[in-house]
Amino acid sequence: MNDLLFLTMELLEGETLHQRIKREGRFSPATALSILKQIADALLAIHQAGIVHRDLKSGNIILVPSGNGFRAVVTDFGLAV
Repeated sequence: MNDLLFLTMELLEGETLHQRIKREGRFSPATALSILKQIADALLAIHQAGIVHRDLKSGNIILVPSGNGFRAVVTDFGLAV
């Protein structure tokens, strides 16, 4: 039997951090802190898994609307090692 490997990813409805900053300008300090904490938590998780992203930028962070604002999701692991 041949093994079939595939990768799936959640469909993310939202906009990039870059798009949001370009459209709305600066965030409030509380919102900026929330985004930074979510990004730091994501980086901690991937680093603990032995992965280095290598292309972290505002265009690779998706802001997904959620019940209490939005969820920042780190994407594009194409250069990760």
